[in-house]
Amino acid sequence: MPFREAVDADIPRMVAMGRRLFERSGWPSWVSCDDASMEETLRGMMGADAAAVLVGEHGFAGVMVTPAYFNHTILTGQKVWWWLEPGCLAWRRDLWDAMEGWARSKGAAAFFTGASEGMNPRAVGRLYERAGYQSAERTYLKRLK
Repeated sequence: MPFREAVDADIPRMVAMGRRLFERSGWPSWVSCDDASMEETLRGMMGADAAAVLVGEHGFAGVMVTPAYFNHTILTGQKVWWWLEPGCLAWRRDLWDAMEGWARSKGAAAFFTGASEGMNPRAVGRLYERAGYQSAERTYLKRLK
C-alpha cells in the first residue's frame, strides 16, 4: 500500500510537506506557520485512537473519526488535511482510499472533506464530486483579533 500510518521518523518530512501545504492554502492571509505546532499536532493525532496521520512517498494526510454532533450513534470520518507533492496527483486515489479505509475501519458511516480557498476550491469540488461526494456546507472564517 502506498500510504501507511505515520511513525516518529516521518515527522520531519511531514512538517516540511505541511509547510508547503500551508503556503498554498488560504491560511497565510491571517495566521503564520509554526513548525513546532505542526509537530505537536502530528504527534497528538498519531497517538490518538480516533485520529491518524497517513504518509507515503508522495504525500500525507490527517484524518479523524468523531460521533456526529447531532446523533452520537453515527460515527463520521473527516479529512483534516491532505497533501500530495506537485506532479504526484496520480496518487490521489490511493491517498483517498487510505483515508476512507482508515475511517471505515473505525466504524465511520460517512466521510467529510473540504477545500481551502487557496487550493482552487471549484476544481477540488469537482474532484470530490467525481469521487462520489456531494456538497454539504461551505466554511467561512472571520478574524476576531
